[in-house]
Amino acid sequence: MVAASAYFGAFQPGDENIEAFARQMQVAKGLDPTLAIYAAYAYHEVNDRQRILQMADVLLADIGLVFFDVAMLARSLDGPTVVPFFPLLSQGWALLGAFDAMLPPALEGLEGHLRQSLWTTFDDGGASQVRSYMQREARK
Repeated sequence: MVAASAYFGAFQPGDENIEAFARQMQVAKGLDPTLAIYAAYAYHEVNDRQRILQMADVLLADIGLVFFDVAMLARSLDGPTVVPFFPLLSQGWALLGAFDAMLPPALEGLEGHLRQSLWTTFDDGGASQVRSYMQREARK
């Protein structure tokens, strides 16, 4: 329901509901770890970095990684377990500069290949750029 309402622009929890929503998403992330991303953005809306940091720790303990969006909002992108190397939700791309989040140099200009979508999706040129980068990294 969260993804569908966000996709149609109907997901906008009010300030009075955002903490309750974020707590529900944090609990439900055990069923779908990507719900932690929605919760992190909700906590970001109320400037609760401590909960975002806690969520990053729990993700790391539960699934062995931290999603880029959660790490960016927690200001902890320097860990080796951050995946992928760009925001998963499209709204994260607008925040890269504000959080001093840098993409790898080989992915410079990737934001120009974004498609209109809730989740990050790329046109053919962007997908090719990501694929080439991943292949180079796998050879290292």
